[in-house]
Amino acid sequence: MFDRHGVHSPSPQAPQGRVAARRTQHELAVGAIQAEHVARVLRPYGILNREALKAAAGAQQWREGTFAGALSRAIDMGLIEVCPLGYFRYGRESRHRHERR
Repeated sequence: MFDRHGVHSPSPQAPQGRVAARRTQHELAVGAIQAEHVARVLRPYGILNREALKAAAGAQQWREGTFAGALSRAIDMGLIEVCPLGYFRYGRESRHRHERR
């Protein structure tokens, strides 16, 4: 399955019940942390292609689909911008957030 950014990610399963709700909250929190990690890794480079960003983030050690999900989330959060030819740039939203500190 590909999201609207053209990033491949596994289709989500919809577990039921209170345990599933806690798991979903945990997964959302972990996803946000991973997205911020990918953006932080990209920051000193400014722009990288997908494979270079994945390697720089150490995502080869992550579960399958995790990097794609983190990248997609970082794009949605405005932390990373999609560029032509499969490149990604450190995003404007992220730059503004760090400038205010």
